[in-house]
Amino acid sequence: MSLGDPAKNTTLSADTPFTIYCSAVTDPSYKIDTYDLPNQKVSATEGNGLIQFSGTVSAITLNYSPYEYVTQLMWGIPCQTPEPSATPTPTPTLTPTNTPTPTPTDSLCVSFGANISVYDATPTPTPSATPTPTPTLVRSVNTGGTVNYVIDDGSFVCFDVKELKDCETGILYYVTENIEYTGSTVTTGTTMQVYLNGNLRCMTYQRDINGSATAYLGEVVEVYPSGCASCALTPTPTPTPTTTLTPTPTPTVTPQETIPLTSNYVFSSCTQNKVIIQTVPPGNMSVNTVTKIDSKCYTYLGQFTNYIPPVGVQSVNTNSVTTTPSNIYDNCTACATPVPTYYIVAKMDVECRQSSVTYTVGLGTGVSAPSVGQYVKLQNATTTAYQGCFKVISTTTSGPPSNTIIKVYNQCDCPDIS
Repeated sequence: MSLGDPAKNTTLSADTPFTIYCSAVTDPSYKIDTYDLPNQKVSATEGNGLIQFSGTVSAITLNYSPYEYVTQLMWGIPCQTPEPSATPTPTPTLTPTNTPTPTPTDSLCVSFGANISVYDATPTPTPSATPTPTPTLVRSVNTGGTVNYVIDDGSFVCFDVKELKDCETGILYYVTENIEYTGSTVTTGTTMQVYLNGNLRCMTYQRDINGSATAYLGEVVEVYPSGCASCALTPTPTPTPTTTLTPTPTPTVTPQETIPLTSNYVFSSCTQNKVIIQTVPPGNMSVNTVTKIDSKCYTYLGQFTNYIPPVGVQSVNTNSVTTTPSNIYDNCTACATPVPTYYIVAKMDVECRQSSVTYTVGLGTGVSAPSVGQYVKLQNATTTAYQGCFKVISTTTSGPPSNTIIKVYNQCDCPDIS
């Protein structure tokens, strides 16, 4: 091969591994500069040499960088003794007609060739194996009927819960919900006025303990650093019994403790055993659609009254989505799928001036993503490379395009611009 010219160092790369067959030249100024065998490349400034592709190949693809007007290639068969081929068993007796005579290798790669002798061989046929018959299974015992197995007929819940002590009764309750007040996490030892199982109570957060929940914790109304003495519940007024002037007494109405009705708007995590409970509606978001909260995907379950999460499900009481989200997905899979990025590139002329011709292109396999302002070389769907350089002017999510980026440049330095 003849590679490069005195004013340009050119690199030839191949998609097939090769070895150096001959690097000696009569004039040292015409030698190959660099043999990069691990990356299957050679580089030269007007260099001559021979490389060898070993084995049997159906096609070899060669690439040049930068563009060279003329690269001279000559192809041939190496000067070597043919390797003997494997002989099938049993080995037939063969009488060769000619003995191959190896031709000594010219150290200056002046000439090469090979003498090959061909003869016929008739192998001894291999007898076919006779298949062994498969015996028929005969059952001596009749079987029938059905059996039902119950693997698990209950639930087992065992994890960390929070222990709360009722300031009035001293009864201990255990909850799984995070305890937050005005956006901050409540610490142990804090007395607070909360809704427990829908009832307003004064409770002291005692400790975290391993166990199961026995109650549902709602909204934290107020916290009292000084303890239970500062937490006072407003008593429900007792109606005065009404009696008539007749001797028949009127029954006394027994007051009932009223559970406040609270509307909850619930989101369920796509990837965790967790729900977010809101008191504010998420705009016009439809039930069973999906959006992202803190970069994670959640399904909107809808509106509930005094929502209590299932046992074992972690819950967070916070208003995360207060208006209609800008990004709403049909399902969790669509939410978790990343949006592809495409590039808008402009054609550069021979003077590296940006033209008005633009294309929307994708990123080729194994190619690093370019930045806006870098230059690229393109390839269309038929694997044909476009001539010239293109400048990345912006990105987009609209696609897919039919052209791809195959190489990135830091400057408009494409010698094969047309």
